[in-house]
Amino acid sequence: MVEQLWSSIITFWHSEHFWDGITALSTAAAAIFTAVMARLTFRAIREGQGQRLDANQHFAETRRQDEQHHEDSYRPLLALVPLYDISGVRQGELMKTTSRDGGYVLTVFCGIRNLGPGPALNVRVTVRASDLAGNVASRELSAMKAGDRGPERRYFEIPVILTDSFNTNDLASTPSGLWTLLLDYEDIFGNAFHTVHSKSAAEPWTRVGKGPSPQPPKISVPIFEPASGDSREAFL
Repeated sequence: MVEQLWSSIITFWHSEHFWDGITALSTAAAAIFTAVMARLTFRAIREGQGQRLDANQHFAETRRQDEQHHEDSYRPLLALVPLYDISGVRQGELMKTTSRDGGYVLTVFCGIRNLGPGPALNVRVTVRASDLAGNVASRELSAMKAGDRGPERRYFEIPVILTDSFNTNDLASTPSGLWTLLLDYEDIFGNAFHTVHSKSAAEPWTRVGKGPSPQPPKISVPIFEPASGDSREAFL
């Protein structure tokens, strides 16, 4: 009995069906192992890509902050430097109208100083008489290094731009009106900045910001058409 069972096992061991079964099992196991390893490898690649993306984003943000800090360390800041207390500027006359070479200029009795740590380039000063009249006087100024007060320390003059909507009568009333003085300038990186000085007590005396100085708001005024008698809104 035992000899017959052992003989059957030996016969099956040496038969082709046994080795075919082993080969099939080995092939199936190898396929399963390959699939598992491929899935683990794909997961590792995805995790690695996510980690690299997070690292790249962190590096980009850190670099942006470093660049911003570097630029801020060279940021200019221009402001008017009156000859007397700032409260007296609002009560008194900071500017006057002067006739010069057949034209007119606004004389501003104060200097301009760069209070920032970096030089100011492409400097322009502009006077706005009112929101309706817009900009009435403008001129370019020389570049100013950090701490510089400029060559015109006691006063400076700005040529006046006369138009149909801003005549000599309007000019005469500008110094006593609620004018606004704008300073536009750039840093060494080409970034634009502005400083706004407003005589109106309803506004802060000094406002600073990035970008060009703000434009006057568009004011709606009625325009009458004689032919129909209707009116329409136009923006100046």
